[in-house]
Amino acid sequence: MYELLSNSSKQKIEKENFIKRNKNIYEGIEAKNITIEIGEISKNSDETQINYNIKMNTVAGDISLNNKMNIIKEDKQYKINWSSNDIFPELNDDDKIRVKTTSAKRGEILDRNGKMLAGEGTASSVGLVPGKMQNKDEDIKKIANLLDISTDTINKELNASYVKDDTFVPLKTVAKSNQSLKDSLLQIKGIKIVDTKTRIYPYKEKTSHLLGYTRFY
Repeated sequence: MYELLSNSSKQKIEKENFIKRNKNIYEGIEAKNITIEIGEISKNSDETQINYNIKMNTVAGDISLNNKMNIIKEDKQYKINWSSNDIFPELNDDDKIRVKTTSAKRGEILDRNGKMLAGEGTASSVGLVPGKMQNKDEDIKKIANLLDISTDTINKELNASYVKDDTFVPLKTVAKSNQSLKDSLLQIKGIKIVDTKTRIYPYKEKTSHLLGYTRFY
């Protein structure tokens, strides 16, 4: 590609930097399925302008844009008067392209008065720290009863390969407002309760027929 550049373009950018710039940009945006459609071509005595449309799939989504390239004749060969604008129309030689991805966030469901029916909130994650337990078997039965889960479920979580004595092993998420349940759980050695972000339904069963959800925090 570099050999297709005009002499004036080669004076602006060395071959190594030309290769690096194109490679970094196209690989950085994960460009693939690139298609180019040639449009209008206009000529004058010194230069030919080729208009084209380029489409590609990238990590930021599908891109379709119109661009142009200027061609001149040097030593009986056609050469490109190249600049970074030939990569993207608004990309100048000193500019850089960065791609940043962010995880999607679930939106809120509001009623007509703007009150939240479902959205992000804080709940309480109840778990165990194995090394702090005292009467393990007896306490697991108490915890199972309070959290309405089976003792087998608790033992399975505690026996996971990642678990060490000081590991926090989450068992169940409960409503942050359920203070009486948390107070009862905290009487058991080894129980730890931390805040966690979760989907909350402030009106619980009252709006379940609208939201179609049967598990509430």
